[in-house]
Amino acid sequence: MTAPVSSAFGSAATGAAAATSGAAASLGDKNMFLKLLVAQLKFQNPLQPTDPSTFLAQSAQFSMVEKLGEIATLTQSQQGNGQMLVAASLVGKKVSFDRDGMPSQAVVQAVRIDALDGPMLRVSDSLEIPLGAIREVLAPGP
Repeated sequence: MTAPVSSAFGSAATGAAAATSGAAASLGDKNMFLKLLVAQLKFQNPLQPTDPSTFLAQSAQFSMVEKLGEIATLTQSQQGNGQMLVAASLVGKKVSFDRDGMPSQAVVQAVRIDALDGPMLRVSDSLEIPLGAIREVLAPGP
């Protein structure tokens, strides 16, 4: 992106590409980038057209941002799967956790996935704790 862009919309499109690459790609960012790119092509000066290498660089950046967004989504999905696997492996095991500032111990009876809190471990009929609250996994008693 070292080549200057001759149209007024060119610098906006270049800025949008840089801003988009620094943040997670969302549908709004993609649409804005495409609108700016189309406006840049539509309103460019016919006597001084935009350098084709600039257009290709912007297209490549857009593709890269899309792929990075897909990788981030996949990584989050894998992290959620890993947390569920860890939580499921605790069913039937005795765990130590803090309850109202006091250390407690209980056997994990079941696991439930909460959309906001992630895996929740049921340790009694009336108590569920988040996976992150576990301080220690203890050996089962005799």
